[in-house]
Amino acid sequence: MNEFIHYIFSPANVIPTAILPFCVLYWLIVIIGVIDLDMVEKLNPFMNEKELDTLIMSHYQNEAQTLTTGAEANLLKLKELISVITGEEVARWSAIKEEFVEMQKLKGYGDTSGEMIQVIRKMGDINKSLTNLGKDEISDDHIVELKSITEGVRAISKVMIENRKSKGNSKEEE
Repeated sequence: MNEFIHYIFSPANVIPTAILPFCVLYWLIVIIGVIDLDMVEKLNPFMNEKELDTLIMSHYQNEAQTLTTGAEANLLKLKELISVITGEEVARWSAIKEEFVEMQKLKGYGDTSGEMIQVIRKMGDINKSLTNLGKDEISDDHIVELKSITEGVRAISKVMIENRKSKGNSKEEE
């Protein structure tokens, strides 16, 4: 033991020995933060599984309210992972995932708020509408949907014509 103390305080080891307590303290704080002592205080050894699930979900819902982006998606993913997601939540979670995939596809075109992106999105909506149109019998809803598609195609045509005109004018000016 005497050799050990002499070794840690030798000139070559003084600095690492001085830094070691701070590192240990830092990691203890990290571990305590991961455990989340607020939730541990609420645990009761007499809780059944349903009460424990309710406690965990309410804790994460309260924590998620301090988040700004992705809180809803994170909670839905948690519910999916622990198999307590409802039918409504499954539909919402699917919609969030579809929107995410669409945004990832559109990132390649640059600014996601530009005219080109709006045209591409509208064309995607038209594609979805046409795909769903053939699945059911024709009804008044389908006629309204066809009118919406027609308006969308007209809007796309206008944007494309305006873009061509503006490009033509800029080339003439050069």
